[in-house]
Amino acid sequence: MPGRPEPVATRLPAHWRELLRNWLLRGIYRFGWQVAARLPPRLVALIISAASGVALRQDGVHVRTLRRNLALATAAPVHSQLVQAALKSYLRNFYEVLALPAWSVTEIRRRVAAVNEPVVRAAHAGPGVVVALPHSGNWDLAGAWACAAGMPVTTVAEQLSDAEYADFVAFRKGLGLEVVSHRDPGALTALIDAIHLRRVVCLLADRDLSGTGVPVSWRGHPITMPA
Repeated sequence: MPGRPEPVATRLPAHWRELLRNWLLRGIYRFGWQVAARLPPRLVALIISAASGVALRQDGVHVRTLRRNLALATAAPVHSQLVQAALKSYLRNFYEVLALPAWSVTEIRRRVAAVNEPVVRAAHAGPGVVVALPHSGNWDLAGAWACAAGMPVTTVAEQLSDAEYADFVAFRKGLGLEVVSHRDPGALTALIDAIHLRRVVCLLADRDLSGTGVPVSWRGHPITMPA
């Protein structure tokens, strides 16, 4: 008997599949940036709860990776409740990124509780600030808050496809952030100049984008960290 026909996407060459994926993602983001802020909060909460439950039940490769990372981070078996809470957190961050351009400064400030803000302000007024960030929370919301609070942010972003990178640079520029590509050979000079211009330099400190980081052992697992 003849087999089931392959989906059209799997018959496409890898290059075309990547282009199609990027086009779809850009379309989702552009549509989301237009409508997300208009959704009622209760509807957003329902969508996040339902989507996280569906993802948990399907247990795809990304959910399995999340479960493994949570187990490494907590050094303990991971229950489904924790995985779903992490999925809800990720989806909430995704919603916030889409809604951010339409939020007022008042709304942004309402959503952020700053810890040790006087310490950052004192450094910003003096020699300058470099903030090391983990992969936790919503960086764009925090960056928008800092810009609104008089501490404009310069950061480094991973440059993926040119069109996708251009969309996100425009999005973050609209929030007041200055973005430097990790592929830019002058990135270090740009960051030093940003400090001299009294901007806050924010760097993700737990991911080695260059592939030439410092080898370390974390909970018995060999990884590399940014130099």
